[in-house]
Amino acid sequence: MNTLDQEAPEYIYKYGTWDDILFRKLITEQVAYFASPQIYGEEADIKHKIDRSILEEDNRLQFYSNHYKKLCPLCSEDEITRMAKNALKNNIITEDKLLEVEQRWQKIYNELIGVFCTGLTPYEKILWRDFGGKAKEMNIISGICIKIDREQAFPEVFGTGKKTNYGSPILFNPLLIYQSDTEAEKYASEFLFTLPADFCDENEYRIVRLLKNNKDREIPIPKESIKQIILNPKMGKEKMQEIKKCIQFILPDTEIKQLKRSNQTYKLVTI
Repeated sequence: MNTLDQEAPEYIYKYGTWDDILFRKLITEQVAYFASPQIYGEEADIKHKIDRSILEEDNRLQFYSNHYKKLCPLCSEDEITRMAKNALKNNIITEDKLLEVEQRWQKIYNELIGVFCTGLTPYEKILWRDFGGKAKEMNIISGICIKIDREQAFPEVFGTGKKTNYGSPILFNPLLIYQSDTEAEKYASEFLFTLPADFCDENEYRIVRLLKNNKDREIPIPKESIKQIILNPKMGKEKMQEIKKCIQFILPDTEIKQLKRSNQTYKLVTI
């Protein structure tokens, strides 16, 4: 699995809730679900946005001029200007066209990209809060963090893993992308792994997978790759026993621990 020139973590930590049936399958059936970018849309994560600066004719004219200078180094300035103006005239770009292209490509991303989001430690407060508490429309805490051996779980998955960047949204510039494969690769590596700066405390590591079709989202992983299951520190005894009993039956060799507060920090305690 490609890690985009980063040192790949030995372990990754998937946060979720036992009462979320899809997440629970990671334990009960050892199936990792690679979600559609569509579910992250509200957070502006993996949203395909085109750089609006290309609506300015002067910007496009400058781009075409530079393009033809590289393409035809022996051409005169007048010839370069003529070709650039013809390109500008023959390639009309409007806001409506950009919106149509954005929507078309967003649909493709939603159908053919799968995302498996994890944390880099079992102590990520934001991930516990947002994903490892209560399932949607449930009032009982059933949050879990699953420690996964990354290479053991995904040795041959056609995908790319990378620690998420945080900052301004990555904008798509079709003028640059269509001119260079390198620019296209750079855009993809940044666009798929960038979250708004507001999420910087998540400390996320994600794996992105190109799917053959929209149904190919569930990836079986070996039982042995699930190394540890960590329970929410506020989980009640009844829910804890329910989960513990199931895990011991399905994954008898997997450690079960609970996050416990110790002074100003947290530690993992065997239960």
